[in-house]
Parts: sequence; C-alpha cells; structure tokens
Amino acid sequence: MTPNFRSLLMIQIPGFVIPVAYFFAPAFVYFYSAFDYAQDNVRATLDTNFTDTSFVDTFEFIVVGGGSAGAVIANRLSLHHRVLLLEAGGDPTPLSYFPVTSPILLNLPSIDWQHSTTPQRNSSLGLIGRVGRFPRGKGLGGTSILNSMIYMRGNPRDYDNWATITGDKQWTYENLLPFFKKLEDYHGHFPNGSEHGFGGPIHVEKLRFAPASKVWLQSGKEMGYAVRDLNGHQLSSFAPMDVTMKVGTRFDTFRAYLQPILERKNLVIYRYAQVIKVHLDKRKHAYGVTYRRHGIEKFVRVQKEVILSGGSINTPHLLMLSGIGPIKHLHSKGIRCRLNLPVGQNLLDHLFTTVGPIVLNQKASILADRDVTVEGLTDFFEKGTGPLVSITGISGAAGIASTYSTDRNWPDIFYHFIGGGVHKSLGSDQEKSFGFQPGFLKKFYQPVVGQDAFFVVVTLARPKSRGEILLKSNDPDDKPIIEPRFLQHPDDLKVMTQGVKFILKMVNETKTMKSLGARLSPYPLAACSKYRLDSNRYWQCYIRYYSLTLHHQCCTVSMGKDSSRAVLDSDLRVLRSTGLRVMDASVFPVIVNANPNIPSVMVGEKGAEIIRTYWGTHYEVTTIFQHLTFLDKNTCFYSRFT
Repeated sequence: MTPNFRSLLMIQIPGFVIPVAYFFAPAFVYFYSAFDYAQDNVRATLDTNFTDTSFVDTFEFIVVGGGSAGAVIANRLSLHHRVLLLEAGGDPTPLSYFPVTSPILLNLPSIDWQHSTTPQRNSSLGLIGRVGRFPRGKGLGGTSILNSMIYMRGNPRDYDNWATITGDKQWTYENLLPFFKKLEDYHGHFPNGSEHGFGGPIHVEKLRFAPASKVWLQSGKEMGYAVRDLNGHQLSSFAPMDVTMKVGTRFDTFRAYLQPILERKNLVIYRYAQVIKVHLDKRKHAYGVTYRRHGIEKFVRVQKEVILSGGSINTPHLLMLSGIGPIKHLHSKGIRCRLNLPVGQNLLDHLFTTVGPIVLNQKASILADRDVTVEGLTDFFEKGTGPLVSITGISGAAGIASTYSTDRNWPDIFYHFIGGGVHKSLGSDQEKSFGFQPGFLKKFYQPVVGQDAFFVVVTLARPKSRGEILLKSNDPDDKPIIEPRFLQHPDDLKVMTQGVKFILKMVNETKTMKSLGARLSPYPLAACSKYRLDSNRYWQCYIRYYSLTLHHQCCTVSMGKDSSRAVLDSDLRVLRSTGLRVMDASVFPVIVNANPNIPSVMVGEKGAEIIRTYWGTHYEVTTIFQHLTFLDKNTCFYSRFT
C-alpha cells in the first residue's frame, strides 16, 4: 500500500457522523419497512384465498411469532409437517447486520414493539417520567435482530433449578446440553467438543473488535479470577466475548433458521400478521387463531397444535386477550375467563447500571471521534473487523458471586466491559437510546469528553424482585401494562452495590489498571452529589438514578408445579388445555444469570423435539428389523432421526 493511499485511509471520520447516523438510520428503516410492507401487501392481495373472507385454511401446526424461538420451531416442524408461521413484522432491515447500529435501531416503530414500563419507584429515576423502555424485536428473527449479539447460555445451576421447580429432569443442564450444542456452529474462544457444537444453524465466533480486552482479563486475574469459558460449566470467572456473528455481521435466527428454508413447501409465512385471539372449544382445546393482516381479519384452523412464541410480553398479552389468565383481572377488562391461570405474574428481568467513566492517561480505549477512520470502514467490508463490528465497545465479560449468593460458582453479578472512551455525543446518544432526561448524561460526561476511558456494565444477574404484566383493556391494539418492580426486594440493591464496589477495587488496586493511570472520574452524578463519591450511599443513589433494563424479560408464562406461578407443565403445554403450547423466554421458571437469547433458542430446539416425540408416539411403531423383513405388516416404522 502506497504511503499516500495509507494516509487517505487514516483520515478521521468527522465527529458529526454519529449524530447524523441517529437521523439517517431511522429514516432508512422507515422507508425500507414501508417498501417491504407494500410488497407484502401486493402479494397478499394477489392471493385469492386471503382476500376471500369466507375461506378458512388449515395447517397441522400454527406458530405465532417468528422470533428467537419461533423461527427454530417453524424450521424444525416444517421438515415433516405443514406449518403456518404468523409474524407481526416483516423481514429484518439490512442495517441490522451492522453490529454498530444496535443502539440506533432501538425504539423504531416498524421494527420494535416499543413497550414501556409504568413509572418506577425504586429505580430508573434518571429516565423521563421514571419510565423504562422495553425494546422487543418486531419482525422475523424477533429480538435477535436488535440485541447486542452476546453469546451466553447461563449457569448449569440455573437449569438444574428449572428441573427442581418443574419436577422434570429433562430440564437439567446435562439433558439440555445436546440442544445447546445442536444450535451452535461454534468458532469461539473455547472450542471444546464436549461443551460446544459444530455445524449447527447459529454461527458463533470471537468478537473481532474488542478494545482493551486483554486489560480486562489481566485485571480479573489480579483479582483472583481465572479466564474461563462462561458458556460451559460456568464458574465465577472472566472471559473474552463470544458473539452470534459471522465475519463480523449479525447472525440472527432469521438468518440461521428461516432464510435457508424460505422456499420449503411445508412452511407458509404470513408477514405483518398480528394474532389477536387463540380459540378454545368447550373442551379447552385450541382449534385455531384469528389474526389481522393488511386490514383484513382472518381465522385459520389448526389440526394438531398452536404454539405461541411471541416473547415474554406479547405471549402473556395474547393469552389474556384469549381468556387465559387471572380470572379477576380478565373480568375487570370485560373478558370471559376460559382458564384461570397466573399469566403475566412472574416477570423477571436483568437490571443494570454502569460504572464509569474510568478515565485513563493513555490511549488504551477506542474513542469514536479519534479512531473511527476510513480505514475502519474498509476493514469492516473487506475483513469483517474494525470499529463497525463493535457492540458499543463491549470487549469482555465476567460473572462473580456476591455474599448473597448461595454458591460461589453461581454468579449473581455479571459484568460487561466496555473499552470505549467518552466521545463528544456519547451523553446525548445514550439519552436518545435509553430515554434519559435531556442533559442527564450529557452533563455527567461533559468534564471528561474527549478522554480515553473504560466503562463497566454491572448487571443484577439473579434478581429477587418480581413484577407483572397486565392488560390495559380488551383491545388488542392497546399495549399491555408492564410493572417490573425493579429493586423492590432490598437484597437486589445490596447485590448491585457490591458489584460496583468490586469494580472500584479493581480500578484502584490492580497493577494493570494502575499502569494505565485508570481512575474513576471525580465528577459525581448531579442527582447524588450530596453524598461522598466513595460512600455506599452515593452508589445506592447512583444505582437508583442510573439503572436500566438489559432487555432480558422472561418468566411471564412459567412452567412448573407451583399452582401460584405455573401456567405450563414441563412439556410446555398450557395447563388444563390441549393443543396449546408456549415456547419462548416467557416459559422460564426463573431467569438465567446471563443473556437469555440463546436460552430462548434452546427452548425452541427443545420444544420442537418435545412436539415431534409426542406426535411420533401417535403412530404404531414396529422395530426396524420387523419393518425391513415384513414380519409385522400391520404397523409402521417411525424413526426419531427423521
């Protein structure tokens, strides 16, 4: 490469590009989605069966929601059955494949359900109206088209606990491990064949741009924690990042499970089709659903089962609209109760705060105004590396156990290390993405703008506070009421405070951090400035103001044995009904201690196997020997390998 050309590549991209991106990206998504919707409308109009309101189609299985779990189920079941997949959104926008766009794509109505919480009393006090945003992906791929692509399974004890709660050993980690391996095409940092799978649908690779990752891992070692695979038999430890990407681009469940089979004859996908009711007959058997698509309301009948995979907010919302939920609540909304079950009553989520800026006196982080260059763009398009692969600067992870954890190797605090400095628009960018009060973060970061820095996301991994989801009305277009009750349990704030103190100790005491001149910014958060910066009272105040959902909602349609919380049995069937199952993150009995996207995919794999096994037993089965030798002509051979 000639010196002159090299110098051209090193030209910095002007600082105004980031704010412009926050305008351009939503505009692109709006026009792309409008075009996609119009195309689908034309296709639907040309389908005489769709426009004929008297025509009722029938499928063996109906899957509601083509997200992280629904895409898996539609793929697996349509191999041998006629399946209808109903998805309220369209195809993913091309911008979603650029990891750096993740925070920019949140809260856009064409690809995000734009749910929000009630005003919170104990957390999120720095947000507008104390209301948290709950982004949920709207489109094929679900929230996997919006998330941060962090590959995490959770702790084996999480799943062993599921097995205890459900009374069913099929949910132990050892019994679920084959399904985790089945979904993987693993090319990450820890290629251990006993823990990871190869050749599966979801491509997992090392994060290709991880600024200061070595600093994070070495600091963890100095704190007494080994570098280990957090996705194997997880122990308290530090780790580099594995992500659901391929050559630096997003690898969502649409790309993994649906795109390769779009021409499969057994699979019919209706985009922009919002299901508004599941129909139960007198025997409480699900026999079909009603959906709206392009202004037309249609009923479709099912022969075997309806599978709900709308996610932890939309699935309980649909169940309650269909008369399945708490009887008093349904009656208060004018809905006849068909099944009195605690739908929506076990909402769990990961709350996080951010420690930082941890300012440095060396160029050890990525600073967008300085380091995003033309060369970075060419690196992305030619090699899948560079700043455009960055997930907001996330470079490493760790899990540790607080003194409140019952097991040192069952972490209740999770960390995500961000090797990014304080660029000019950082405060305003985060205010837009997360809904902070105008100026709240801009003022906080202003004294250190332009400096190299680190941040550490501190996550409450095993919260004790539980919330609920309720109906606003019996109108399907009214969004549900979401009451997470963050930090209602006093232990949650104590655990998060311990998590913050651990990071402060790391910054102040490890040689690695000291060698970079690392120190917490001396400028306090304005709302907590009356407290000493190193006091517990300051950090408890800080957490209450600067706290957000990590978008990990779950557990609202839980499986289990406890009648006060269980909606499903351990085979994911809605209790006291037939022909109706749920398969998404809402089925978790309790939250896992890490990002729940891959556990949701696993639930899809496991659930599809449960269904195939169940319907396989409806055939008379002979042995392979008898089948091939015609010794038993009155029965058929059914292979579970099919």
